Amino acid sequence: MRTHSLGALSAAVSLLLSLPAHAEEYHWDKVLQAPIDESYFGPNDPRNRYDPLATTHPLPGSQARRNGGYAWGVTTHGDEIWYGAFMNGWCLWLQPAGLPSPTEQTADLYNFQSPINACDLREKNRPPVIQIFDSKSGKLSVYQSKDPGFGKAMADLVAIRSASTVGDIVLIGALIGGNSAAASGNMNSDDSYFFKGVRIIAINAKTKTFLGSVTMSDLNESRKMSVIDQPDGSKGLYLGASSRSGKSYLLRWTGSASDPFPAARGDGYPGFEKVADNSGAGLIGEIQSLKDEDGKTRLVISSWSSWPSVNKAGGLYLSSPLPSDGFHANAPGSFTPLLELDKFDPDSVLGPTWGGGMLSVYRNKIYWGTMTIGSVYSAAYNLANPALEMTPAVQDNISRALYARAAHVFRVDASKPTKPKIELLFGSEYFPVLDPKDGSLHYEPNKLGLRPSMGDAGFGFGTVNYSWESAVFDDKLFVGTMDYSGGLVDYIANKKFDGDYQINANLRIAKEQGFISGGDMLVFENDRDQPRVITRDGLGNPDVNGFRNFINLNGTLYVGTSSESNIGPKAGYAFYRLRTKGN
Repeated sequence: MRTHSLGALSAAVSLLLSLPAHAEEYHWDKVLQAPIDESYFGPNDPRNRYDPLATTHPLPGSQARRNGGYAWGVTTHGDEIWYGAFMNGWCLWLQPAGLPSPTEQTADLYNFQSPINACDLREKNRPPVIQIFDSKSGKLSVYQSKDPGFGKAMADLVAIRSASTVGDIVLIGALIGGNSAAASGNMNSDDSYFFKGVRIIAINAKTKTFLGSVTMSDLNESRKMSVIDQPDGSKGLYLGASSRSGKSYLLRWTGSASDPFPAARGDGYPGFEKVADNSGAGLIGEIQSLKDEDGKTRLVISSWSSWPSVNKAGGLYLSSPLPSDGFHANAPGSFTPLLELDKFDPDSVLGPTWGGGMLSVYRNKIYWGTMTIGSVYSAAYNLANPALEMTPAVQDNISRALYARAAHVFRVDASKPTKPKIELLFGSEYFPVLDPKDGSLHYEPNKLGLRPSMGDAGFGFGTVNYSWESAVFDDKLFVGTMDYSGGLVDYIANKKFDGDYQINANLRIAKEQGFISGGDMLVFENDRDQPRVITRDGLGNPDVNGFRNFINLNGTLYVGTSSESNIGPKAGYAFYRLRTKGN
């Protein structure tokens, strides 16, 4: 059973159902589905053929496999959407559902087959490609170049992570991969993580010419690039790049169309200089800008947790005012915390494990969401007291604690930077706090004394662990979430394993609380009223576990989905276009 709507819904779900009714006028037309890029014969079968350029898939006797789980790095040029996909990302990222991190010892947990999925970490990585969708013709192509430098730049990549465009130059941030099953998974150092570096690739999108690349081998995460309008009217491209060991920098591109990666300045990298140091305060994720009450431009960034390397939660930070021509090595910026999630959560064990999600500035107020990872929460308890016996009752308590910390959404008025006004729109006033000595629960209020004004955590569903992406369009704020419940059901129904892993408890409590499989999308039509629900079930596809990208292309809004499925007619990511008057 793929979709659940149980009779005894929790109060949290009731709150969600009380949100304004389904927004029927928001019609989305599917314009693209992840291409069939592999002929799949079976688990680790030597005949499996992954070839994104082939037009012969599926070969006789094989199944059609769509490896593209979701688009990460997305940007636009002219009528085109440029992006890359994380291939079979949900075969690796089962951790939100409560699986332990992938290691040599746990790799078998990530090898399973179902009617909608074929996952096997014994396989070689399916490397990403740079894809180009022409919105006018509706055609999808794979970027190629005969330049030998391009082949080297694409070697050993596991994912396209970020992207942006300056003029005709498309900059693509990619993650260099290792063996995911061999990663230790404890994230205590860079060497233990399954991404081994960041590489930035430059392409002239107009001429389709490869321009070069640079590798940042001491960093292993790069979430977003943002082009910021600076006080003097110029534009600056900023990039957050970090490492799991706690390094975290805001970088600025120093290149140009003729020389995309000039020599490094100071301790920066070719083409990039360090303009702010956020080390120890989390992995820099989203980057936005706003005006303070004095009309000064400031950057707003969100961060993930670097737990356990650095026992510090993700947070929301505001920069010092931008100089006229933006931050640079000789005029660096500094960040002041607006909201740190370990200073919000009353549980000293769980507090440092929160991460930041969506970030938008809407009507000059910051809308910021959170994310949680189930395996990290259970690992935190194990580390806090390794002698604690993980009985079903204790695991259920961990699930209750996790689901109370499902996606939160805050609204922050930082026009007066020294006196920010923080509202909790969706979230928990009281949190279950688990005693690491015996696994019992008691409840404590959040440490900021905030009450949710619009609904409970996860927009009412504990399996909505991520307020994933948001975008301002047509003076409205669109919000997309991640909901892993569909994958949770599929995995447990089709994977037989020994041991009572946390993933079982998560499903037990999810059934108790009620859930609907499929990612949710909402829209704030103003900054006063509750958002309207556009969909709770992945636009009718329960295998769509979230909405990963919003793209404004020539005044039309597109959304890119995430899918936990790689087999079957509904598998793989998709792009939808918002139908507006006149089209």
